[in-house]
Amino acid sequence: MTSHQPQKKHYHLPYPFYFYPVCSFILTGLGSCIYLGIVHFKNYTDLNFASICALSKAINCDTVAQSSYSILLSLPIAIWGLFAFLLFGLLLLNTKDQKNMDLWWLTFGLGLACCAVSIFYGYVSAQKIHSYCIFCLLCYLCYFSITFMAFIIIRRFHIPPGSLLKSSGSYFRARSNLLVLATLLGSLILFQWKLPHYWEFPQHPIPSTVSTGQTATGAHWIGASHPTITIEEYADYMCFQCGKMHIFLRNLVNRHPEELRLIHHNYPMDHLFNPLVKQPFHVGAGQMALLALYAGSKNKFWEMNDELYRIVREDKPDGIDLKPLADRIGLPRKEIALAFSSPEYLRLLSNDIQQGLQHRITSTPSYVINGKVYPGTIPLEILSKLVP
Repeated sequence: MTSHQPQKKHYHLPYPFYFYPVCSFILTGLGSCIYLGIVHFKNYTDLNFASICALSKAINCDTVAQSSYSILLSLPIAIWGLFAFLLFGLLLLNTKDQKNMDLWWLTFGLGLACCAVSIFYGYVSAQKIHSYCIFCLLCYLCYFSITFMAFIIIRRFHIPPGSLLKSSGSYFRARSNLLVLATLLGSLILFQWKLPHYWEFPQHPIPSTVSTGQTATGAHWIGASHPTITIEEYADYMCFQCGKMHIFLRNLVNRHPEELRLIHHNYPMDHLFNPLVKQPFHVGAGQMALLALYAGSKNKFWEMNDELYRIVREDKPDGIDLKPLADRIGLPRKEIALAFSSPEYLRLLSNDIQQGLQHRITSTPSYVINGKVYPGTIPLEILSKLVP
């Protein structure tokens, strides 16, 4: 006699148990993108800004924001991410009451595209920037989670791909949806057209009225011959904050040529030149410093100084092509390569580094004013002494 055991029934969770987790992923992604947009803006406009996730060399949102990879088609990546999560939200709202369920196929497709982009930028962080942003990683996690949930919902509710065109057609015919889509697309175009390129620092040429010279130790200065405020900067050409402060201070000198003097000391955080640095870091910054010192011997120090910062800021080179550089500055092509092996320039660079070590400088930029070291930036109360 054969006994028939009753088959087990498969119980599935109701739709809200799938819907609301996707809501939370979208809201988390939106919040992360908003914060990343603020971090990007502050990094380029606020001299004293440091984000809450600037934890180390490897985990640092500021380093990622300062990279040229943070801009795509003239817009910060954070804005593109914000736009993607808003699209996810719009698709989700149309499936709240289990209407237009076939739109989950669109959500799944958009999710796959966002996952592919996340993988690419994860590779960039690991191989190009050598630093990770916690909030970027959180966005990537949200993209993968939304895509996974869309796949689960498609399987759980047996949504066939063939009916996608029918449901999406009714979705796109709805006036409210068309209005929201047009608003999103119009906002994106408006951002691309009108958003100021705050990440591009304007560098003004050196006025003929601004004096330049050298100190007794060979350091180059620009500004007042008889200054009321003297700032000694210890900087690295491959340091983002150094480049940002360089523009700020040079423009400040242009506005106060009779009060302010800026003295430049090369302090490359390059392990091949600076004994403070034990591991490879800012490789090439030492050679840039030697190029600046060579240009100084031809009375072209500040022109080379500006050009090196521009190259790092705009071109992000793995190496510098010396011939075009010599032509731009007005230096002889045949001599410029000698800067790397000249004992004189190596001695001057060593003097700058030794002075920085004596001041116990451990990071760039650092500033020495009246014998006191100010790492990172200069207090506003000092700069406020300048006549407006």
